Amino acid sequence: MIEASWPVGQPAPRPGRPWSVLLALVLLLVSALFMLLTVVYFVDELRRIDGLVDRAAQATGASSEEADSARTAVKALDGIGIVAAVLTAGVLTGLSLWFSRGSHVARVLAVVMAGAITLCCCGCFGLTAYLGSRPATDESEFSAELTRLQGEDPSPLLLVLLAAALLVPACTTAAFVMLVLPPSNRYFRPAPAAPSSSDWSTYYAYPDASYWSGPAPAPQEPTVQEPTVQEPAPETRRTEEPPPP
Repeated sequence: MIEASWPVGQPAPRPGRPWSVLLALVLLLVSALFMLLTVVYFVDELRRIDGLVDRAAQATGASSEEADSARTAVKALDGIGIVAAVLTAGVLTGLSLWFSRGSHVARVLAVVMAGAITLCCCGCFGLTAYLGSRPATDESEFSAELTRLQGEDPSPLLLVLLAAALLVPACTTAAFVMLVLPPSNRYFRPAPAAPSSSDWSTYYAYPDASYWSGPAPAPQEPTVQEPTVQEPAPETRRTEEPPPP
């Protein structure tokens, strides 16, 4: 019988963090860091957009309503980007610190979150490529001028956004793989607790044969019989009878 190496009735000690869990922790924290760096880019865009809209409106003679509409749309997109980046970074950081303590629920949520971020980034790349390949037939002169100015005078933090767009899905995909490897499975699902003696207190032993047929007879000592020697029968002498007269 194999005996448990931990106290009876106590849960098995959790093994140390394997390399796959540590690597997934680092990858998700790096993803969270780059998501926070994108916030800096969006804040810089909010600061620059007013000047770009004014220059485009002066160059094309656009009305103030059109300029205000473009300004509001760009600021709304930047605001959505800031909120999404902050929430994503916070969720990734929280899940990383949670599953590093051995929580299986946090591991499942981290896997789902990493997969969702990867799919979202890939979908954004595909949508951007599709929209960029279509000719802008219904674009106004003001919108074309604003796009041209943004391309000629890009933000110095644009490289940060491009790095985040490339590294975040790569890191989340790698973290997804690390969290489903066998070493991670053994860490998040340790051995069960050793059974204690009290666990068997409600079980009854099946009665043996003496319960049904009564107590077994006591064993008797074997008796040793001495061999009997048979005495030979006495010899009978034959007497001769006298002949008749």
